Amino acid sequence: MLKHERLSKHMIALAITGILLAGCGNGVQAIPDSDKSEQIVGAGAASTVTQENKNKDDLNKTTDPSTNQIASNQAGSKTQAPAQTKELTYMIDGKQVSEQAKLFESHLGYYLYYLPGFEATGEEPGKDMLFSKKNDHYAVRIERMPDKVDLPAQKKLIEVELSDIGKVQNLKKGQETDPFLQKTTLHFGVDTKNDHKEIIVTQIEKRWFKFTLFALKDKDNPVILPKLWAMLQTIMLKE
Repeated sequence: MLKHERLSKHMIALAITGILLAGCGNGVQAIPDSDKSEQIVGAGAASTVTQENKNKDDLNKTTDPSTNQIASNQAGSKTQAPAQTKELTYMIDGKQVSEQAKLFESHLGYYLYYLPGFEATGEEPGKDMLFSKKNDHYAVRIERMPDKVDLPAQKKLIEVELSDIGKVQNLKKGQETDPFLQKTTLHFGVDTKNDHKEIIVTQIEKRWFKFTLFALKDKDNPVILPKLWAMLQTIMLKE
């Protein structure tokens, strides 16, 4: 009987020991579900902060004045002024002649190329002069006109101005052979014994211009006049 009681007590002790070992879980502590959620949220917040910092860096690069200035300079470099020189071709005594012309930039908002032996300069507000340095009796006064021009009124003014010199000629009546002159809207001239004068109203790139040409009736006339017409044909607007 005593031996049986000892055996029973021993078996009970072993059972209790087994229960205690199962409760310890081999020393590994389980993480509650609530703690797991906090870790996931924390990782997401860290990722969000990193992305926000990256976005701020990108924004700073976009708004950086030095960066914008470089982009602006690159865009502006696409717009270039005309070349400083250009080869002009004109006809003298039926022969083709070519020369290098230089660029003139007018305060009136246009460019023009002038040939060797000529000069282009501002004369007075709203007017420029293109003339021969050898003989400034050969010249053209260049004027910009308003966008809307009263052509009948201009015609009367031209006729009055030229009539003080001599008999006015309407040069639009089939006397023009140069393609540039054929496109003019008004073209009148007058001759005296020694002088020749013409006044032209025409459009270039849909803008109105007025040219007043002064010349002599001498041996240089057939040489200088073709050059003047060739230079006027190079006018181009800045806009």
